[in-house]
Amino acid sequence: MKQHTGSPAPCVNHSRHRRNKRRRFQLSWLTATFVAVVLSCCALWFFTVGAHSRPTGAIPPRSATPRQDQKKEPVPEARFSLYPDGIFPSEVTVTKETINLKYEDWSDESDGLFIVPDDGTEPSLAKAAAKLQRKRFLWRGNGLVKLQKGRYWVIAGSRPQNRAALIVQ
Repeated sequence: MKQHTGSPAPCVNHSRHRRNKRRRFQLSWLTATFVAVVLSCCALWFFTVGAHSRPTGAIPPRSATPRQDQKKEPVPEARFSLYPDGIFPSEVTVTKETINLKYEDWSDESDGLFIVPDDGTEPSLAKAAAKLQRKRFLWRGNGLVKLQKGRYWVIAGSRPQNRAALIVQ
């Protein structure tokens, strides 16, 4: 009996090795053909459909756009801070009827900010001209409010005894 020396025996079946090589070549050729077809379809779609969605003609000059002739005036801001002790500042005066109301809630329990017209009686939240509510998990809230000229109470929703005056002139 012959002893095994550890060296590999020469491969006798070369035809099987050649067949695997041909199969690999055929698979890579099919893959390359598929990729080429997909890319050509994408390019064809891009140039046909994309061309229709792009604007044709010259871009109009900047002065021809209708919104640029209208000048926007700045909107005045009224800022309030809500604390457990009250609302600060206690009085704010604005000169325009459209105002941007912003507030910070340091009390962590506010149900929003109510703007109630001052008609000489005890203000109630049911008569509110506007209500601002902050988003959940945020401690700031804001909103654009259009009010008539006059005096208003700014009231914290969770603490109606906390109020500040808002005067629109």
